[in-house]
Amino acid sequence: MQMKNETVNLKEFVILNKNKFYIRLKIYLAVFLMFFLVFQVSFSAWEKTKTVPADYRDVLWLDIFFLESDPNYGWTCGWDFQNDFASVLRTTDGGKTWAGSRVMNANQLESIHFSSKLVGYTSGLHYSSGDYYGTIKKTTDGGITWFDVTPPIKNISLWGNFFINDNIGWVIGGGCDGEGQHFFKTTDGGANWSHFKTNQGNTGLTDVIMYSADGLGFASSSGYIWQTINGGNSWFILAKSGDIDWQEELTNFGNSFLVPFARSCTGNGSGGGMRFSVDFGKTWRETVLPKEMFGAFLIDSLCGWVCGREPIAFYTSDGGLSWQLQNCGIDPDDTLDDIWFINDSTGFVVGS
Repeated sequence: MQMKNETVNLKEFVILNKNKFYIRLKIYLAVFLMFFLVFQVSFSAWEKTKTVPADYRDVLWLDIFFLESDPNYGWTCGWDFQNDFASVLRTTDGGKTWAGSRVMNANQLESIHFSSKLVGYTSGLHYSSGDYYGTIKKTTDGGITWFDVTPPIKNISLWGNFFINDNIGWVIGGGCDGEGQHFFKTTDGGANWSHFKTNQGNTGLTDVIMYSADGLGFASSSGYIWQTINGGNSWFILAKSGDIDWQEELTNFGNSFLVPFARSCTGNGSGGGMRFSVDFGKTWRETVLPKEMFGAFLIDSLCGWVCGREPIAFYTSDGGLSWQLQNCGIDPDDTLDDIWFINDSTGFVVGS
């Protein structure tokens, strides 16, 4: 199979919409098939995983994570919207085989993070009585069973989470529709949470990366990069990355940041692209696409990946100056949502 490796031509793509907050209203208009791919540079192609259990093949997978200390262990979370509940897949052999579990009282799980082989957290939205609520769940058996550790909140959306060990972690959300930005921190595994709230106009919090329990961390919201220097007790805006567009994922390597974006605060506009900074957010290289982008991953300070609406996976080796379409092996009817590389040659991308 010949690998597609061509500089992006923006006119080749058809504009489609995606509303991440109101996707539940649209799910009955289309039927999605499970989509889960692994990329091997040695074969110059993506290859669809065939070991997903049958009961989990109709899930819209929204985030994927592998344990840095042992990349044989990986997890992906998502939404089985036909049955209206959340699901998680887990692997202990580097993605060769997968097992699944259901997550009760959750629907649209958008973030999953493990601090060890047994302890992990997944966060997102739970729909009830025509409204949505933020939720975060915890597992202590590697993802087989899950229980609730949500802060005492109501009508606040939660999105990304990050844990530096089994007990100390953060979950964030809010910011669009006038609800303000909410940063929650726990030091006891979710039993209790501290809360920092601010209100920076109309910009929705999506993802968080922490490097210290009491020091440096970053977060992404629509059009902004946030920073903390005290372990998330307080936050401030580090940089404005572009227009107020939904940046669903934040990746950082040294002074480099890479974020995908989809138009509007909640990502329900038409089109999107990617934004790359190599100088700690002072300047940004923006590539605009007529399709929404949702996943990103940095391999080093210059090499990175993004993926998004329809079967789009792009690679850059020069800090976002140029991008190459890397779609060989991806079904043209599929939609991608997140991407993760366990090394510079082997990665996974998930979606519908």
